Amino acid sequence: MPGYSKTIKVPGKSADQIYSVVSKELKKFLDGTGAGKFEVSMDEPGKQVIAKSSYFSATLACLEGEVRLEGSLSFMALPFKGKIDAGIDRWVDQYLKA
Repeated sequence: MPGYSKTIKVPGKSADQIYSVVSKELKKFLDGTGAGKFEVSMDEPGKQVIAKSSYFSATLACLEGEVRLEGSLSFMALPFKGKIDAGIDRWVDQYLKA
């Protein structure tokens, strides 16, 4: 699967604040994306959320003032990379920057 990475700045938010939101809201976000069946696991000490499906795998690292997303997209999901980026940006604006 081709690699995918994205860093999203969230000024003024601590790693704990970001992790709190991401860990609570990510499953709801994925439910609305058509990502198929997926697994989400939490690494609270590491402030990371790991999500996997047949279309993608991703680790979201919650850091001081930013979220780093590292993962991969299946070849079937790759053509939708622009839509995926836009959806992530909208979600971040709604839940982390509000």
